[in-house]
Amino acid sequence: MIRLAHAQGILVGARWARPEQARKQKQVGVDIIIASGTEAGGHTGEVASMVLTPQCVDAVAPTPVLTAGGVGTGRQLAAALCLGAQGAWTGSIWLTTNESEEAESLIEKLLAATSSDTLRSRCLTGKPARQLKTTYTMAWEADDAPDPLPMPLQFMAVADANNRSGSTRRPTTAPRVTSRASPWPDRGDDEQAPPGARGGHVHRDRVRRGAGSAGGAAGAVQRVSARWERLRAWQRIIPRA
Repeated sequence: MIRLAHAQGILVGARWARPEQARKQKQVGVDIIIASGTEAGGHTGEVASMVLTPQCVDAVAPTPVLTAGGVGTGRQLAAALCLGAQGAWTGSIWLTTNESEEAESLIEKLLAATSSDTLRSRCLTGKPARQLKTTYTMAWEADDAPDPLPMPLQFMAVADANNRSGSTRRPTTAPRVTSRASPWPDRGDDEQAPPGARGGHVHRDRVRRGAGSAGGAAGAVQRVSARWERLRAWQRIIPRA
């Protein structure tokens, strides 16, 4: 895959949580290493970005390294640069833009969340993934809850439940939802959602009980009308070359 990408002039990046993994990726030709700290949303390791970033920078120099996890403001981006990274790989901060495909209720939950409102759990896929705390995720943390199955069995076991109540996306052309009414014409809230990577449209209250990947930068997330506004805000923090 890396050879095919390079043949087309495409750079390849890889997101890892340990410096030894970063070294292996450099050896096989990866162009950009993404040091994914435990604060990152989705599948992530146990080492914090503050520790992991300089470790990866030293392990793969002069290959460029991006920091991932806990970067949601210009100050945090500046800190990543001070750790030796060439930039940051961000995720959660883009989920509240107008271009976001996430359900409105999940966006509202992200806007209300603090950095203490996420947890690292195997309940979605069988591998540790950082996500928002919900009644669904906390049920899996209960003492009497079953142990999650290894990947990919856990994902297969809970797929139907996630499709009914989990983090789902809306079409990019759909308007922002401000009421409990269905935002799509000719479809009731209880209609079976079309299949998709994250389940399609579900009722707002159902989304609130579901799970959504979110990183430790959740406390820094703000509603922004477009991505370029957030990039322009960051531009004031980073001096021009």
